[in-house]
Amino acid sequence: RDPLWSRGLGDVYKRQGVGRDSLKESQKVKLLSRFTWGGDIELFKALYSCFYPALSELGKLKIDLVCNSLIYENGKPASYYEKRFVDLPYQISEHYLSNIAPLFKEIDASNDYRDIRFGKDRLRELRCYILEFIVKGKPCAYIRLGDGECYGFVDNNYVDSQGVARQELHWWGELLTPAHREQLRCEFLSALCSANILGVPTVFRLIKDSKLNYPDNYPVNGLISRLCCVMSGAAPFLSDKKIVEDQSNLFLFNADFLVSLFDAAERVCVISGLKSELVSQWAPEPKKLKCIEIPTHRLLRNEHAGAISETILPYVYKDYVNEIKSIAGPGMVFLVSAGFIGKIFVSAAAEQGAVALDVGQYLVTAVR
Repeated sequence: RDPLWSRGLGDVYKRQGVGRDSLKESQKVKLLSRFTWGGDIELFKALYSCFYPALSELGKLKIDLVCNSLIYENGKPASYYEKRFVDLPYQISEHYLSNIAPLFKEIDASNDYRDIRFGKDRLRELRCYILEFIVKGKPCAYIRLGDGECYGFVDNNYVDSQGVARQELHWWGELLTPAHREQLRCEFLSALCSANILGVPTVFRLIKDSKLNYPDNYPVNGLISRLCCVMSGAAPFLSDKKIVEDQSNLFLFNADFLVSLFDAAERVCVISGLKSELVSQWAPEPKKLKCIEIPTHRLLRNEHAGAISETILPYVYKDYVNEIKSIAGPGMVFLVSAGFIGKIFVSAAAEQGAVALDVGQYLVTAVR
């Protein structure tokens, strides 16, 4: 009898609608990834020995990336994954090597934190770096640029006007005027100059999001094109900043670090589209907490956790900028989960001497 079946995987196969031997490669990678994050190491090892040898090189690379902390004593550096990615026989690999990778070569080694997900010492170092700003009452801005931030870097190469419309409809459910759109873009680019720590898409995102069945299909405005747009657009902002990956918020912040942030801060202000009462229940020290509810993402409007608003953020964001500037100061921490416009909020708080951190989706997941 199949030992994997006896571990309960028969039900998993049934939910996939296939037998073990007929699983597609994408389904195998999905299963391996699921059990990696689930923490069942023995079950993962059983799946790994069964599936891994037959995977394509891209499939193996995807799994090696997500299970690094399980199968290696010490995490591999970003350069290891970059080398394997550019060696793949795909146009996207060649494009990355020729057009994207050179943009990151100018990052000073002392500022390169792109692989902190694999290095506990470097992760601890970055957390201490942030806490030191709070204790000394100095400003600090941590800003992340995901694929959605292509909205601020539109180049009519990777992303065009249709991509702009896609982002506005996705975030806010309606289109802005060209003048309003340009104003947001200019304030966004200005905000990036204030960042002490800048998160940008790296080869990790390309590995994770490249499709196994058609890896070279990356049309204009598609996910891979949006990532390349942000990588290219962020290039002028990489000097004199700590550089991390765009999804670094998902492992930089945890319960222990949040306690340290609250302990070090005089006050903590959370800016998000979440209901204040839910944020207060989550906060380590509610007495230090101030919540600013903003009009939330279109997809959160009808959820139990989402704040209620009759307008969209682009129409009222300046009011929030003014409120931030009126309360921000040295020793205060801002935790911001506000998407594209949130970068402007982070900059506004840091300009007044606060430590402002773009926590993004981490907050939504933690509070829910």
